[in-house]
Amino acid sequence: MTGPKLKESAILFERNDILRFRYPSEQPYVSETVTKADKPVGVAIDQLYSHVYLTEYGTGKLYRCNLDGSNKIVVLQDDPLYAITLDNSNRWMYYSTYTTNGNIKKARLNGTEKQTIINSPHRIYDATGNQLYWMEYNSGDLKSSTFNGENEIKVVGTNAVSTNIGIHVYGSNIICATKTTIINVTVSTTSTTTNILHSDPERIFSVIVLNEKYCDYKNGYIYFKRHDLNVISRFRYPSDKSYKEEDVTTAEQPISLVIDPVYEHVYWTERYTGKICRCNFNRLNKACILKDDRLYGITLDNRYRWLYYSTFGTTRKIRKARLNGSENQTVIESVEVTGLGIGMLSLGL
Repeated sequence: MTGPKLKESAILFERNDILRFRYPSEQPYVSETVTKADKPVGVAIDQLYSHVYLTEYGTGKLYRCNLDGSNKIVVLQDDPLYAITLDNSNRWMYYSTYTTNGNIKKARLNGTEKQTIINSPHRIYDATGNQLYWMEYNSGDLKSSTFNGENEIKVVGTNAVSTNIGIHVYGSNIICATKTTIINVTVSTTSTTTNILHSDPERIFSVIVLNEKYCDYKNGYIYFKRHDLNVISRFRYPSDKSYKEEDVTTAEQPISLVIDPVYEHVYWTERYTGKICRCNFNRLNKACILKDDRLYGITLDNRYRWLYYSTFGTTRKIRKARLNGSENQTVIESVEVTGLGIGMLSLGL
């Protein structure tokens, strides 16, 4: 199994200009400028033709350039612009205008066939933002904050007191293990919805979904831990056949786990040993990354390469460390956390 097959191993972002940094990298990221821009707001990538699209709020211009910044051109000009995204299959770009009456519009990638999709009486914002999510054990509340622990809010109450443990976050969806059910919580700037995905006769301790197709891998897996059997297991998903489980590695009463699809690693916490361990997808190179107080939840910040984990012994905190276990530090004090995740707020209209 190989890593992501990307044309350019880089992450692009806007900060007055359009910049990028090499990804993945075990080293601190060093950014480089792709192209100059006048107060850019939105950015999108067309991997098929190796293009970057960006919006400028002040000028109302939508630009396109190559991934290396060359051949920059104006594709179209409109009212002040904000968000942009691409429909790669049908070759449309969608963007939002920021005026007294905001709109969502679409156009071909060369700027032709422009048309309005949604007329809104309110201004439309690109409200995407990174969030840290966790499950509080005693209250059964799903909560979130910024990465530095500020702006803590209650997302939803699950009413499963002292039985919530595992969560898995993908984008704006938080999948939670709440006693004998798995629920999906979808979060946006305007609403939060909850629905039950699965009910089970036995208690569910943790859940994680690795859909490798999003990373250009051939197949997908669901990884899970067997606390009482002391193993980490997985099965193919989706599958037209009956699911066949296979053991990945042994673990001493594992509680939570997380996947690093970039480097093909599985990380897990062992509550009573206080260890965070790691191994490869192919089961090799198992190692102890760090040791702390009794451990529960764990999640991974792929962009900045941090592990977040919770202690649940004499000290009850959310902490973070580098993927090699170094630079341990406390993020949030005095909180009983079982499940952790990192996600994003979806676009709110």
